[in-house]
Amino acid sequence: MPDRPRSPRPDTSSGKNPPPPPKRGASAAGQEKAGTPSRNRGATAPAHRVTDPPPKSLTGRRVAVREGEAGTDLAAEGRVAVIVDALRASATVTSLLEAGAKEVHLVAEVEACLAWAAAHPGMLTAGERGGVKLTGFDLGNSPRDALAAPVAGKTVAMTTTTGATRIVESQGASALFIGGARNLSAVARAAADAALAHSADLVIVAAGSVDGSVEAVEDLAAASLIATKLMEWGASLEPGDYLNFPESALADLFRNCPNGRKLLDLGMGADVPVCAELDRSQMVPYIAEWLDLPDGDVVAVARPWKGVTPDPSAKRKLNPGASHLGAAPDGSPPAVL
Repeated sequence: MPDRPRSPRPDTSSGKNPPPPPKRGASAAGQEKAGTPSRNRGATAPAHRVTDPPPKSLTGRRVAVREGEAGTDLAAEGRVAVIVDALRASATVTSLLEAGAKEVHLVAEVEACLAWAAAHPGMLTAGERGGVKLTGFDLGNSPRDALAAPVAGKTVAMTTTTGATRIVESQGASALFIGGARNLSAVARAAADAALAHSADLVIVAAGSVDGSVEAVEDLAAASLIATKLMEWGASLEPGDYLNFPESALADLFRNCPNGRKLLDLGMGADVPVCAELDRSQMVPYIAEWLDLPDGDVVAVARPWKGVTPDPSAKRKLNPGASHLGAAPDGSPPAVL
């Protein structure tokens, strides 16, 4: 996710330059009049159309929306988690798997990503820093390019400015998924099923900005829409970073937010509507395995979710061919949902 200096939130109702942002604590109605999503701490979400049949009721399960490390810390405590890097890592990982990639190996650091791929002939690389494709990498962080890339049957090692780091920081989650607007209903359903299987609460992690230089409101908006779906299925909302935000305003928000404008400036504006498409994909990436590397780096292995809940503590070392699905945290066998 590219970073740029902070700027006011966009006017999602008109696409024009926004008025000054409302003060924290302003009413939802007042914020909506200003064309700005409202951050309602503990508020009830508005009703949205449920596109998939609901799972077994989530009554008794809690869901929180948290930004950045506050979210990954909660995930690492054992919650079911969804990482949302709306522009663009969530959509790119989803698209790589949708295009037929066998696995996506997510690594926080550039050098570790290159070294991991170099140690495994045939492994492709994808990555960016500041929104720009990394030198020597096969792909950048573009969901459009990922959908068209010849990745069928291949493994892709991937690093991004923010999303990959948030995923790695979430090690310890009961189940860990990658989601955004494109797979919103599908990832919500997967997270709900995992929460029921593990009797766990949930956290939707808005990736935000690693260095805090920009408020990634698009991450919060998409994360909040996933939480809304879970609330429709019975989960209760915890106070936090939830935005009371309408689906209909998402495309305008993505175009006008700082990260959307940065992509336009970089000549990558065509990726923005791809990331903003609601429920375009049924693909749900989930972290099936963790790999410990000799230098202390960690690789998160993303595969298509097929209803099997992995052991969150399962690890393997330097062996991408091994399969290590294990027991649930309570010692029971993996749940097939």
